[in-house]
Amino acid sequence: MAVKTQDYVVQHRILSVEDGLASRFVRKVIQDQQGFIWIATSEGLNRYDGIEVLYFSKEQHGLPSNDLNLLYEGPDGLLWVGSQAPKNYNGVMGGDVKLAFFNPETRQTLSFQNYWGDKAPFRQEELFGIFVDSSHNAWLGTRSGKAYLYDGEGFQLLLDNQGAFPISYALPAKDKGFWVLGPGALFRMDSQGRALERDTFSTHFLPYQITPLHNGGLEVQGMEKQTIKYPGQELNQWYRLPNGKALDVSPYWKIQEGPRGWLWCFTHEALTIFDTMGRLVADIPETQEGPGQHSFEYPFNSLFIDTDELAWITSTKALLLIDVRENNFRPYLAGQEFSLRSMIQLDKDKILVNTYKSIYQLDLSSGKASPLFPGKKLQGLGSIRTEDKSIWIALHGGNAARINLDNGTLSLLPIVNRNGVQFDALRPFVDKHGKLWMGTAGGLAHFDPSTGNFAFEDGLNQPQKLGGKACFWFCETPDGMWIATNEGLFLLSPDGRKVKQIGQVPPFHIFHIYPESPNRFWLSTRGGGLIRWDRNNGTFQQFTTRDGLSSNIIYAAYPDKRGYLWLPSQNGLMRFDTASLLVRTFHKVNGLPADEFNYYAHLRLEDGRLLFGTINGLACFNPEDVSGRYSEDAELRILRVQQFNSNSNSMEDITNGLKAGGRLELTSSKRFAVFQFFLDEYFMPDKNRYFYKIDGFDTDWRVMQEPQVTVSQLPWGNFTLRVRAIGQDGYWAGNELAIPVFSAKPLYFRWWFIPSLALAILILGISLFRWRVWRLRRSKRLLEAEVARRVLQIERDRRTIARQKAHLEEMNAAKDKLFSFVGHELRGPLLYFGNLANRISYALQQRNYEVLAGLGDKAKNIAASTNNMLDNLLNWSLLQGGRLSFGNGPSDVHSITGQVLETYREVAALKDLNIKRDTAPGLCVRIAADALAILLQNLISNAIKFSSEGGTVAISAQKQGQQIAVKVEDQGKGMSLQKMEQLFSGSIQAPDKGTAGERGTGLGLQIVREILRRYDG
Repeated sequence: MAVKTQDYVVQHRILSVEDGLASRFVRKVIQDQQGFIWIATSEGLNRYDGIEVLYFSKEQHGLPSNDLNLLYEGPDGLLWVGSQAPKNYNGVMGGDVKLAFFNPETRQTLSFQNYWGDKAPFRQEELFGIFVDSSHNAWLGTRSGKAYLYDGEGFQLLLDNQGAFPISYALPAKDKGFWVLGPGALFRMDSQGRALERDTFSTHFLPYQITPLHNGGLEVQGMEKQTIKYPGQELNQWYRLPNGKALDVSPYWKIQEGPRGWLWCFTHEALTIFDTMGRLVADIPETQEGPGQHSFEYPFNSLFIDTDELAWITSTKALLLIDVRENNFRPYLAGQEFSLRSMIQLDKDKILVNTYKSIYQLDLSSGKASPLFPGKKLQGLGSIRTEDKSIWIALHGGNAARINLDNGTLSLLPIVNRNGVQFDALRPFVDKHGKLWMGTAGGLAHFDPSTGNFAFEDGLNQPQKLGGKACFWFCETPDGMWIATNEGLFLLSPDGRKVKQIGQVPPFHIFHIYPESPNRFWLSTRGGGLIRWDRNNGTFQQFTTRDGLSSNIIYAAYPDKRGYLWLPSQNGLMRFDTASLLVRTFHKVNGLPADEFNYYAHLRLEDGRLLFGTINGLACFNPEDVSGRYSEDAELRILRVQQFNSNSNSMEDITNGLKAGGRLELTSSKRFAVFQFFLDEYFMPDKNRYFYKIDGFDTDWRVMQEPQVTVSQLPWGNFTLRVRAIGQDGYWAGNELAIPVFSAKPLYFRWWFIPSLALAILILGISLFRWRVWRLRRSKRLLEAEVARRVLQIERDRRTIARQKAHLEEMNAAKDKLFSFVGHELRGPLLYFGNLANRISYALQQRNYEVLAGLGDKAKNIAASTNNMLDNLLNWSLLQGGRLSFGNGPSDVHSITGQVLETYREVAALKDLNIKRDTAPGLCVRIAADALAILLQNLISNAIKFSSEGGTVAISAQKQGQQIAVKVEDQGKGMSLQKMEQLFSGSIQAPDKGTAGERGTGLGLQIVREILRRYDG
């Protein structure tokens, strides 16, 4: 938002928590020597670079407090931060100072003790006040009445009042001695604390700060007012001006001098600015363009003016930025939604203006505008005034207007070709022969006085010539009439019969032609920027945004007496230096009514003033009144540089090294780096523009879309990264960065690389060959071993199959034999039981009960024999199928022997056998109890089976070394040697009958043999 006075433009913007500030309560602002803005708030410290706001706090960075109101840059480059709540100590304000020292590079804070140690001649508790001047010298005072100067090297004692009263700080007086604030007065003292001069304060005036003024005075600041002390005069409220006059500053509670010598005067809700002559520059918020355009409801606290002369005003609601600059442009019709096109000068201060509303007459002296034809909405584009004082205007909608100002008549003529097609009229032009031409959206027409209409000549409007092309501008030279079209530059012969396209110039969309000389033309284009065409050598040079232009859409080029071209564009008004090729751009911030201009909206008045129309008003100025400088004090700086390190796979900060004069080195492991820049113009930092070029790699400057650039993929060698910038007010930065860049030579370009590579290839080839031979030999050995293994395995498999076959045949034979035995042996008991049943039935019929008892004993004997035979058959089947498995015990021989004997006790009693057992308790064998029981069952069963009546069966168990010998002995007939050989061969033999005719399967001893084999018995 802008407040325009006659000579200045005042604009402001707000910086607050929405932009990243820690708090709306802003206490103090400074700018360090690196160009950064530091802001002390009630919630911490902020750093602003125009792009981002960084935050620092007590908790994270060790600040003495988050509520800060002390902020200076000390003589050592550190930030002196802290807080002070001045109190009244017997008429002297000060005390309660908390001070620390913040390093902007390391972002660490040192306490008072850690920073000074024993160098400070006082403790922090004694510090009563502090002031740091523009040279970064620190002036300090103590409770004990001592004042010091610290210049970064050491402390200098300025004065000592021997404890008469505390001193906040002392400032040197012009005559001699030092100014200090004392109880109820301002004192000038010598170094021993003796009063040389005393100015008593008025009642209720209790100042807390003194500040030196550029005019030799001393400002004494209180809470609600200020007063000024000049040498040899009493305190007063008159500020001395350079012209010898004085300015009354009594209405203001605070005054502050700016870099230009201006005086900034504060009330709590208003700001008044005076120039060096005491003239009013701005009165904020009293000076306003209209209601609601300013809303300064903030109580102003303090002021800081940066190197770009931007004012930073602190308040309890936000940070207010105020920009005040000279206004070289006088606006007309601004803020009234007038979008302008062409203009015609009627007399010295009157012009005819075509707008999208209608056609107006504008008085430049008064600024008043009136419609030429009230009620008619005539939207004119190009216009011209002929010798007969008729005004021809190309209108929207395919008509041309002819106006006679003397009688106020208006005639409309349609622009129609032979086929009845109507075209929009663009620009009328009268050649040196007095012929009226009309450029249209579809070709070139001329006015035929005989018919009173416009006509299109077929010879000029063929498709390969001007047919279908929009003709925007005309200019005449001895070579003919030059025509600017949307498809390039054309030349119409002096007789008006032939037209040709200029092949030396690409088919740009051209709005305007300025012939600097017969051999040099400047062409303003749409999208192509500014074109300089040199006819002699047939070359052209193009200037675009890469060269500093604010836009590539330019509507005209007007020269001035100093060799500048003034270029209205779609983004500001540019002043182009044809000698140095430098450009400065003016925007709304410089006093223009708008940043976007229109084609045809340009005119040079007879007195040399230029008029340029925008989408929201008209700007009038004298080019010679605008400063000719192109650069200013704004400095372009490096914000941050990060380089990628592939070894750590991270971005490393190398900013400090480059700032210290180092160079960027690109290697195979550090392939690219990202540079970030900032320009210390903070009012509209988004309007700052940045450009870069790598010398030795780029031929033209490149525009940065953001204030950063990535440097990578450079060929090996030395380069220089050059960076420059244009601020928001169109000035180039006062410096250009030149950063050395070294791209290391790749390994394959070094002298030793090819021999090393050849040697490596040779070694690799030999190694591969030897490895290949070794692989082949190894494969051969492995193959031979595999073949041998396979042959051996086949032989083993063959033998196994043969054994399995023999075993299966043997098993089948044994099975057949067994089934034969079983069938034969089971048939006997079954027949016996059948016969026994008949005998029992008969005995019962005869009531011969004694016979029944004998038959029962025989039945028991046969049943036991049959049961034993079935058990052996089952066990043998399980053993042969591998389904009978036993553990490793241990098993108690005595206990299991007893269990088995108990089973066979009745069977033994049938033969009246005597069973003897000699097994001691506690004898254990490493065999499962089930396996031991099966062994004993078969052995004892056999012994009973083959023992005669009244015989003896003895079972014994004795320890023999590490083994237990279990014996089952009977008094039977025994077995032959042949029988024993058959038994140990494992073949199944026909069973023998027992002494009482007991039958069996012949498997019992086979089972015993198999179990003993498994347990190594």
